[in-house]
Order: sequence, then structure tokens, then C-alpha cells
Amino acid sequence: MRRPIFCCLLLSACSFRPSEAPVTPKVVVGTATVSGRVLDLSSLPVEQMRVTCPESDASAVTGPDGKWTLEVPADTTITLRAVPVDPLNVFKDVTFGPLQLSNRSRLENVELLSVPGSTLGGLNGIAGADEVRGVLAVKVVSLSGRCTPDDGTIELPQTTTARAIYNLPNTSQPDRNLVKMQPNTRPQAWLSGIAPGTYHAVKFTKPGCAQLPYPVAYQKVSWLGGFRLQAKALSQITVFIE
Repeated sequence: MRRPIFCCLLLSACSFRPSEAPVTPKVVVGTATVSGRVLDLSSLPVEQMRVTCPESDASAVTGPDGKWTLEVPADTTITLRAVPVDPLNVFKDVTFGPLQLSNRSRLENVELLSVPGSTLGGLNGIAGADEVRGVLAVKVVSLSGRCTPDDGTIELPQTTTARAIYNLPNTSQPDRNLVKMQPNTRPQAWLSGIAPGTYHAVKFTKPGCAQLPYPVAYQKVSWLGGFRLQAKALSQITVFIE
């Protein structure tokens, strides 16, 4: 009769291990939704572009309407990237960001601009740079509406090779003689001849206007401002003014 009692006590002692550390619960990262279209310089949709968020496994391929939707990690620094599905496609890579979205927020109507490699090469050629260098497309937004970005200037501090280029409507060549932004252009300015892999910030200047310091909270998104260009690729950045 003692053996069963001993066995029960032995089994109970074996199942209780106070030295084991408790299991740490997994941290669940919140998510947000980003959607938009990939467009060319004529605002026409570009299909067969794979849009990704490199910080996650989110991916979508654009159809004939150029639309895409991604679910991305929230409250973390993210970037968006569009790459042709076919490597022989004339359109080139484009990156957008960095930015942060709050949990369960939605950022809609993001326009990723894709241009042919010949356009990037032409922009770098104007700056006297080789085609390996990156090109930046700049959009300026006034949050108050009191300051319009027309006739402002864009510069890249502490960079000797980069050059601001304005007025590249559709697929025509940019005007070398323009030195300020022009009305109704998209994007409003280009910076070409930027060495890839380097980190930069853009400065907007116009009398009576003030550029807002980053990060800027807008549409439940924190726009972080700085950018890092890739070789032979286009990057986009949004500059906010008062």
C-alpha cells in the first residue's frame, strides 16, 4: 500500500519545477493600413509594380489601375518601395518615407511616382553626375494653407554635387534656367546627383514661410523627414510648411 503513495509523491515532485522561468508572452505589434497608386509623370497608372514595406513581409502587385494596399507594422519606422516585377521594365525603383503610423490608422491615396531610367539619367546629367547617383522628388505641403509653396526654393544642405531642378512636366526635359518651383507641377522639385547611401535632409526657403521641424504629425502619421537614397533609384519626400 505504501508504493502507490510513494509513486504519487514522486510524480508530484517531478511535475513541479520552481527553478523554471515563466514563459515570456510574445509582444504583438500593432498594424496600420497604407494604400495608394503607382503613377507616372502623366498621372497614368503603372501596373506590374511590386509595392513592399521592407520592414515587414507586406507585398502587393499593382494592376491596370496602379492601386495597392499594404498592412504594415504600426509605431515603427517604415518605408515604402515599388519595384518592377519585370526587371526589363523601363520604370525604375522608387522609395517613399520614412514615416510612422499609429496603431489601426489608415493612410490613403499615397502616390508613388515611377519614372523611366532615362528620366533619372537625364536629371543626373543636368547636375553633371553619373547615372549611379540617386534622384529625389520633393512635394511641399502647407498645413495651415496660409503659405503657398509656389516660387519657393529647395536645397540640400552640405551637398556640393546635388542640384535642384524644376518644372519637369510629363516626360519633357526640365528647364535648366528655372531656379524656383513652378505652379501646378508634380513633383514640385527634383534634387539630382545625390550620392547613394548617404543621409540627407531637405530645406525649403520662401519669404514669409517657415518649414516645420520634423517629425511632423499629420493624418495620424509621423513624417520623419530624412531620407537615404539608393543607387539608380528615385526617392520621394514630403516637406511641410506652416
